[in-house]
Amino acid sequence: MTSGVYKISLITLQGLALLITPCLASPELESLAAGSEVYSQHCAQCHSDGSANGMVTALVASPLLKEPPQATARIILFGRRGGEGGGIMPAQASLSDEDIAAVVAYVRAKFVDQHDPFFKEDVAALRRSP
Repeated sequence: MTSGVYKISLITLQGLALLITPCLASPELESLAAGSEVYSQHCAQCHSDGSANGMVTALVASPLLKEPPQATARIILFGRRGGEGGGIMPAQASLSDEDIAAVVAYVRAKFVDQHDPFFKEDVAALRRSP
């Protein structure tokens, strides 16, 4: 469960039933939207829809993305060699801490349904200690 914010909806199925569903809080939605934008601008050229394409590691259901978010941020910051097909993920250290935190949250939510909070301060700490 994310932040404990709930949306209450009424539906009719042989009478009235109350459906309570967890919703993302506004800052989380903003972070995911920002992450989607960063992904479109900086990641989609290689990773496209998240499936493997012979050149890059698949993001969909990726065991790497299921690790703590710091692991994903490290790959973005410092790059990685030897993915599927021997691919190379170049370092993206020129991205801001805020952009990296947003794209980490986005790819983990989109491709492996992980919703751990991750902040620009977490990226800054990783940047200081490679």
